[in-house]
Amino acid sequence: MFQKAYELDPSNDAARVQFEFLANEMVEDDHVPVVEEKERMETLFSWMKDGGSEFSKLKMRYYAPDYRGVHASHDIKKNETILFVPKKQIITLEMAFESPIGQLMFARNFR
Repeated sequence: MFQKAYELDPSNDAARVQFEFLANEMVEDDHVPVVEEKERMETLFSWMKDGGSEFSKLKMRYYAPDYRGVHASHDIKKNETILFVPKKQIITLEMAFESPIGQLMFARNFR
């Protein structure tokens, strides 16, 4: 919409600023330079959605191999639920340490 407004009126600075901002947001939202990492994120999101989680107001951004961010993707109203995770999908730290991989990581001092 902002792109069309800017094309119709190139002198409209407000439309240009919004168009550039939104274009940059879309690039940042989709920027995951490592194919395997993008696949992992997509697998996680699919697993969460299939299991009944709700997070349609949120988006995750990849910044670096060990750095992600969660951002609002839409306006959020007061008292609105922005994240719902069913109990069956919650993994606690205790549960993770009890798993075979968690026990190996704990034994090797990975925290």
